[in-house]
Amino acid sequence: MLSVLARKISSTSGGDGDVVAVTGKFKSVSAGVVGFVPDRNAPSSVPSTVMLSGFRQFPGVAPELVAPMGEKITVDYDPIAKHITFPVPRWLDADLLDAYPEGTVTLALVQTVTRQNATVFIHPTFPIVMNREDFSSNAKDVVDRLLTVGDVIPVRIARNAKGAVRLRAHDINDDETILDAAELFAGLGPWLVAMSLTTVDEIRERYLAEKRQRDEFNDAMEKLAAQLDTDIHELREVLAGIGTGTGEIPVVTTTAPKSEKEKVADAVRDMAASHITKVLLAYKSQITTLITQNKALVADVEEKTENDRTLRAELSTARQRIQELDKQLGSARSGDAMPERRHHFTTAEEWIVEEIRRFWLDNYTPADRTTYPLNSDQWRVLPSFATTFEALTDDGMDKAIKTATHIVTGRNAVERITEDHPLREGEETSRPEVVRADGAACRRAYIESHTAQSRRLHYWRLRDGSIELSRVGLHDDFTP
Repeated sequence: MLSVLARKISSTSGGDGDVVAVTGKFKSVSAGVVGFVPDRNAPSSVPSTVMLSGFRQFPGVAPELVAPMGEKITVDYDPIAKHITFPVPRWLDADLLDAYPEGTVTLALVQTVTRQNATVFIHPTFPIVMNREDFSSNAKDVVDRLLTVGDVIPVRIARNAKGAVRLRAHDINDDETILDAAELFAGLGPWLVAMSLTTVDEIRERYLAEKRQRDEFNDAMEKLAAQLDTDIHELREVLAGIGTGTGEIPVVTTTAPKSEKEKVADAVRDMAASHITKVLLAYKSQITTLITQNKALVADVEEKTENDRTLRAELSTARQRIQELDKQLGSARSGDAMPERRHHFTTAEEWIVEEIRRFWLDNYTPADRTTYPLNSDQWRVLPSFATTFEALTDDGMDKAIKTATHIVTGRNAVERITEDHPLREGEETSRPEVVRADGAACRRAYIESHTAQSRRLHYWRLRDGSIELSRVGLHDDFTP
């Protein structure tokens, strides 16, 4: 399935050769360059190493960020265009909002920076432009003083007035949960793993500290230059004043013996030249010392910046570990795994109702439960839902219960946690919507996305507003 998906993607990416699926591993060659080494059984049209400085699929993203180094992976290779395509579908607004609900925080890679905006990637196929006001409420700030290309920053998911995705970075607290970046390849972890800096305030402080050092150095240079001009001017006045009342100092044009006055003038000139030379050498020595000190300061800033990045990477890892421990603790508190609780109930429908109740109690705050009550008389589980639910994996059951809870409480209709739209008699939007004889309308909600044949939850919304959970199916299954 992955190779088929990869061919579908490559067919729209400008390749013009006979694309072949090939398995191999990526290795780092140098900064900005990766190599793909295919297995021995690769087709003859594939070279022993494919050198790449970027992927057409991910323009503007460094190849080492998206290529899974050292991991065996199947890609599509175009022997004529000599480029590689991954089995990674392109994201749209709906995909991003499905992965990161409005209001949540995740990581973004800074690709380009100007004075008034920056282009960032939450997913390597989905560039988003952020304006100055998205980073700072200070009208005097400029974006290229706050960010540099390659920074990994936390951003909050939001929407503009038209409902399209926008991002903010100025209202994120240090203790907020940061959701993992997207996983491009199953089981290989998020494509962005660490932040360079946590907040925009820290980014601004880094810039201001460096600016202060540069300003101090420039001020010192300007003072030295001004003092040098003053000394030279004073020396010139001394020279010009010699022989006052007797005219200009004569220029020697003969070999006649010099007068005492001429000898004094020569001596003064020699003294002045010697003094100027000493002054210039002294200032040159001071300038050299300041330049050395400035270089040391710059090196110190770079070292502290690198230490800061290391510490923040360790902090990010620690936060992830805490989240994992929290999940494990939650699992321990909840007792048996979901499938193991099935034998406590006479019917699968009763079991599913209890699992929804458990999720509602464990994951909704008291305020949430007041706003989104679980009214048992407003929803029910159909036998068709129970049958398709029991066929799921443990992970699939967890996701289905989560989506079902948000639907039957009405939370998804308000907060749009997952994509939800009418079910049609086919994939095309021109197909008619599915409506039952009693007037109930069938709807289709996302359980998961960005995987082959992502699962969907189908449910009926009756005329009185009540819900009937109908079934869990695959992306291409349009059975009500």
